[in-house]
Amino acid sequence: MLIGLALASAAGLRAQNLPGMQVALAKVYGGRTMMLRTFRSGTTLHFSPNGGFIKGGRPGPWTVDAYFQAKTVKLKPKALRLIGRRVVYAYVNTAHRLQPFWGPSLTLEIRTDPTSLNLSSLQQALGRVFAPPGEKLVDLVPGYWRYYLQHPNISSTDWNRKHCKAFDEVAALMLGHPYDAKDEKMKGITRPEPLYRPEPPYTHLARKERLQGTIVFETVVGAKGRVKNEMLIKPLGLGVDEQAVQTLRTWTFKPATRAGKPIRVAVEVEFSFRLF
Repeated sequence: MLIGLALASAAGLRAQNLPGMQVALAKVYGGRTMMLRTFRSGTTLHFSPNGGFIKGGRPGPWTVDAYFQAKTVKLKPKALRLIGRRVVYAYVNTAHRLQPFWGPSLTLEIRTDPTSLNLSSLQQALGRVFAPPGEKLVDLVPGYWRYYLQHPNISSTDWNRKHCKAFDEVAALMLGHPYDAKDEKMKGITRPEPLYRPEPPYTHLARKERLQGTIVFETVVGAKGRVKNEMLIKPLGLGVDEQAVQTLRTWTFKPATRAGKPIRVAVEVEFSFRLF
């Protein structure tokens, strides 16, 4: 989160007092975990004097690229550098939720204008690089993440339809819940059959950390056998959830039918990640 510079005595510090400004910034930003406004991969991210992203990496998953903790603050006439580590998230089975861990090293470099360098301009730039306290992660991530982030303590085995108010299309379906052959409402209905179902690949970081486990989605299989409205029920983290949803969107099915006519149904899909 972004912490305001409550440094009235230092407000007048300008470019001729770089060491003083560096100390002031280090007191505020050093050792704090902050959420970046832009989720980018890479070891160095470059920003303009007004905090706009310039270069340094491709868009990445929030479980790898959203959080950063600065260890060192270095201020030069033409650049402010925050040097530290990413904070990444991986699912811990014993905790039944995503948990933070130290990730790769990261340097943030914000270009500065020596002619107008002061704490106020630096704070404004940092305010555009990092999300403010009122901005929530759930508002910045893809839609399929939102249910889990709003209900992080609900495991996939405990999940049921009454918790899923946001999943409007599924809630509006005649079936109202995932396909269950034992359910009386399923009489006369054939279940969807996968025709094309590739497995998602590991991310480099997940393989390096030997992350293993199962990702659970609920999704709609439409009357034409295509997948849509994916919703993540149980994630795994370290970027593999994004790999899984991209792969799931390529799946095709022989659609479910009722009285011989194709219909939409909600189904639960699991992806297992195992290293041998």
